[in-house]
Amino acid sequence: MIIRLVALHVPFGGMRTSLLGALCLTLTGLLSPVTARAALRLRPVMPVVTVGARLSLSAESSEGGNPPAPVAAAWSLQSETGAATVSPDGVITGLSVGTAIVTATWNGDSASAQVTVVPTSQAVYLSASDVHCVAGQSCQLPFILSSGSGATALSATLTLTSTDPNAPTLVPTSLLPAVGFTITNSGRIGNSYAFSLHITTPSRGPLAIGTVMTTPFASISHDTNYTAQLTGFTLTPAPTGRELIAQAGQITVHTVQPGPLTQLVVAPPQFTLYSSQVNRFFAYATDANGNAVRNASISWASDAPGIVSVDTNSGIVNALATGSAAITASAGGLNATAQVTVLPGTPPLPELLLTPTVTAPPNSEIVMPVLLATAPRDFGGATFMLRLTPPVGAPPLTFLGLETGPLAPGSLISFNPQDDGRIAVAMLATRPLQGPGVLMYLRYQIPSGAPSGGRYSLALEEVNISDSRAQKVEGVAWPGAILIDSASPVALITLPAANATVSGIVTLTGSASDTNFLNYRLRVASAATPNQLTEIGSPVTQPVVNGTLGAWDTTALPNGAYILHLVAEDASHNVTDSAVAVTVANLKKGDVNGDNVINVQDGILVLMHIIKVQLLTLEEAGRADATGDNQINIADVVKILRLAVGLP
Repeated sequence: MIIRLVALHVPFGGMRTSLLGALCLTLTGLLSPVTARAALRLRPVMPVVTVGARLSLSAESSEGGNPPAPVAAAWSLQSETGAATVSPDGVITGLSVGTAIVTATWNGDSASAQVTVVPTSQAVYLSASDVHCVAGQSCQLPFILSSGSGATALSATLTLTSTDPNAPTLVPTSLLPAVGFTITNSGRIGNSYAFSLHITTPSRGPLAIGTVMTTPFASISHDTNYTAQLTGFTLTPAPTGRELIAQAGQITVHTVQPGPLTQLVVAPPQFTLYSSQVNRFFAYATDANGNAVRNASISWASDAPGIVSVDTNSGIVNALATGSAAITASAGGLNATAQVTVLPGTPPLPELLLTPTVTAPPNSEIVMPVLLATAPRDFGGATFMLRLTPPVGAPPLTFLGLETGPLAPGSLISFNPQDDGRIAVAMLATRPLQGPGVLMYLRYQIPSGAPSGGRYSLALEEVNISDSRAQKVEGVAWPGAILIDSASPVALITLPAANATVSGIVTLTGSASDTNFLNYRLRVASAATPNQLTEIGSPVTQPVVNGTLGAWDTTALPNGAYILHLVAEDASHNVTDSAVAVTVANLKKGDVNGDNVINVQDGILVLMHIIKVQLLTLEEAGRADATGDNQINIADVVKILRLAVGLP
């Protein structure tokens, strides 16, 4: 069992009350983003892995002033005790208790972190993205804490410290728990904050969700790093037989203030409600550089308040009657509008989360998408238990981790392996989301012994979905599966036949097919340089059985030996490459004697043919028609002589 503690830039208004699998500590609220400096960073900042376990690291770069984005870094690791290894894609494997230094390198930049390998234990992980506090104002630290132990109470002390002796002190001052949690004890102890919470509905769900406020801090002249550390962390009932480890993380406070308000955006841009439903819009105010203007005064209005009313200050809308309305946010002379459609009746029970059926070969890594369908309300967060059931007698798959999908960039996502073999997954969106789209990707390692044709059933259980107002959204999750496919696709070129001589535009026929067909490609290489392949056309996604595969234009190629390739690929990325050797022998206009050189001798042969001194063969006559007018005359002689001296 693992507890994860993660910090992310999340607006407090977006806190969710039904998330599991992570503790989120974020300095945000009254925060102001700035243009990030070019840097390479690792996530998590201070990785901890247990012996025998694997942990996926990621590298992010903010090069060019852009928001941090994942990059394909090169990974290396050093350990005097052989505590861990790192794979080329950044997966740490714990081998023995100890420490190691892992380094990511990308585009001339590098970043390192210390990896701690600990005995099998309960652990608290803390990592943090950059945050942007305004000097002189307080900050908010929303958090989520969970584990699979079914605890009824928890306590901890939170401290924020900096190695910079001139850095202002950030002191937690108060705690606001969300619904379902009660404060039993809390208070400031020096520069730290201790709290104890009672969980009213103990389960494998969230242990605590709330917000910690910090004191205002003085101005700072440069970016400052803080460490968020949990100490004295306890669960009731206490886990038995395993050590409880709290892992700190780094928070960077930026100092640049935003400029004047230049852009206002409403999210989501539209959604559908049913009569009497309630939802909420959010407005994002930014300056010319995309930095958030947090102190902007935003007001809301509806153009049809009898259909959809909106609270002037909060953006909360109420569906009153069937129809549609435009909801407008206004701030600093700017306006932004979103659309609401109200349907009659009660909302159906939608399929909110979907996992497809995918195929993969044995001894491979597979990425399974979790999709968010179009829902009647916006998406704010979800928790679920992930159960993967192997075929009878088949080895299990190894869960490698998960990552956010393109629909939810920057969202908090975490997982907890459970004692019963399931994986508890939690996701917290940083802003309201609307489907359809990919919420997250699940990564599995398929063992070499996975049976071909075997079906690993994937189910999402105990699904709990909330909207951006932390209200439960009713819906169901559609199960998926991973099919093991070790069969290679069919790839066969029947024409031209092996060692055939071809010319002009050649029609290629044959077969490219598979039960889980993905595409086929046609390629060609000179026999002299067989590894220098050239694509013939674009990939074709429709299978072909004893039919036309494509056309190959040889007219611009030098005559000689070539190798044709038909490469068929299935959805499991099994590949079959079928090759055929052929000879290209095109008629070269002007090369009458066929020696691959156009010179005066070719012109003399044509002239002798015209005056009937020595007639050309049929093949020679085809090459003698240099002008292409289907006649052999003195114009062809002139054309050949011009070509011989390099003229057109």
